[in-house]
Parts: sequence; structure tokens; C-alpha cells
Amino acid sequence: MKKRFLMILVMALFIYINPLSIRISYAGIFDIFKDPVELCMDRVMDMGEDPYSAARVCNGANKSTKKCMDRVMDMGEDPYSAARACTGKTN
Repeated sequence: MKKRFLMILVMALFIYINPLSIRISYAGIFDIFKDPVELCMDRVMDMGEDPYSAARVCNGANKSTKKCMDRVMDMGEDPYSAARACTGKTN
């Protein structure tokens, strides 16, 4: 019984601490709890933009903005341009 508990504990710590599992994808574990504007702003700010510019371009983001941004970025655009295109910003 103790051996099984110890094995489960070691496996749990390995999964929790393993650096390979920290950034498997662009979305983090808790990104499902973020609103669309926050997700959009995170993507734009990761590119190096300041929070003001990210907030301006991500204003009006909705739940389909993430998928739209993914598609536009797959065509070679940067996150700032993708956010502009997906939120309908022209200037």
C-alpha cells in the first residue's frame, strides 16, 4: 500500500514539475477561464506591443476571435494584424 502511494506521489510530482509539460501549446492550463479580450491582449503583448496598444486593438474581441486569430496567423500575419482583422479595427 505504501509503495503504491509513493509511486502515485512521485508520478504526480513529475507531471506537476516537468518542464516539458509547462508550455506544450500556446494556451496555458488556465486559459479556459480567461475572457477573449485577455487572451487577445496576451497574444499581442507577447509580440512586444505595449498594453495600451494591445487593449486598443483587442477591444471588442469575442469568443470567436481566438479561432479567427489562429487562422489569420496561420496565413503568416503577426498577432497584432490578426487582432486588427478579427476585431474589425481599420485604424
